[in-house]
Amino acid sequence: YRLKKYTDASKKFNSFLSTKGAKQSDLYNTAIYNSAYCAFNTKQYRTAVNLFQKFLSKSSNNVKLTNDSYLRLADCYLITKDYNDAIQWYDKVINNRSIDADYALYQKAICYGSQGDFNKKLSTLKTLTTNYKKSQYYDGALYDIASTNLVLNDQRHAIAYFDRLVKEKPKSSYAKKALVKMGFLYYSNNQYEQAVKALRKVIDSYPASL
Repeated sequence: YRLKKYTDASKKFNSFLSTKGAKQSDLYNTAIYNSAYCAFNTKQYRTAVNLFQKFLSKSSNNVKLTNDSYLRLADCYLITKDYNDAIQWYDKVINNRSIDADYALYQKAICYGSQGDFNKKLSTLKTLTTNYKKSQYYDGALYDIASTNLVLNDQRHAIAYFDRLVKEKPKSSYAKKALVKMGFLYYSNNQYEQAVKALRKVIDSYPASL
């Protein structure tokens, strides 16, 4: 399993789980969890869903594995485009305020976007940027808020969030893209001086990327 040979590992776990007396073992629930992960990592998402749900149906004091199972269940549903179910499981992580709540919010926003509910996508991303400013998803969330405002034809707020991203996270991989978008937005609105400033900043700040 640790060597990432998931197909072989899955066979070993299934062999153990079918062994007489396995249910009485302290390792039984962990084996179900690991078997679920094997299915997830080999893209057998329906099987993974069943196994993660089986793991969660057992009483477990392992909060880390329980929250991780919520996340992987949600990820399975997102990948298979069962967005409402995905949101339901992401909400469990968010409501528990677990260590991965920021990830759950980001993925939940993706679900809303995939459903075409851009207002809920925006509110979810704004919750992330308000409550998890040190999150690794923070700058991506700012960029997505700006981009979603563009989808809603709200250029003023799009520019505001692109600008906020550039000022707060100038070293982010999203910052250059934000500046370029700002430049073209200013240009399309005949704000040529602002457009030149934005695009000049791209050249000055990110010369190696040109």
